Amino acid sequence: MRMCSSSSVVVVVVVVVIAVVVVVVVVVVVVVVVVVVVVVAVAVAVAVVVVVVVVVFGVIFFPSRSRWTGTRIIFSLTNEKMCRVVSTIMMADCSVVVSLGVGGKEEQEQ
Repeated sequence: MRMCSSSSVVVVVVVVVIAVVVVVVVVVVVVVVVVVVVVVAVAVAVAVVVVVVVVVFGVIFFPSRSRWTGTRIIFSLTNEKMCRVVSTIMMADCSVVVSLGVGGKEEQEQ
C-alpha cells in the first residue's frame, strides 16, 4: 500500500482551511447585513409609530385644529437638531418635515 506524500496532505489541508475561512467570512457578512437591516427597520417602524400616535393624539385632543396638530406639537417641543434627526429617519429634507409641523390651515378662533 502506498501512502500519500506529505506535499499532497499539505495542499489538502490548505484548501480545507481556505474553504472554512471563506464560509466563515460569508456567514459573518450575511449576519451583519441582516442585523443592520433589522435595526433600520425597527428605527423606521418606531418613528412611524411615534408620528402616528402623536397625530392621533392631536386629532383627538385638539379637534378644532388641523389634522397636522400632532406633528405641530412634536416640532414645537423640538429644535432644529431634532428636526434633522427626524428628517434623516424619514429620509426627507428638514424643510419638508418642518412644513408637516406647520402644515394645514387652522380654524380661526375668535
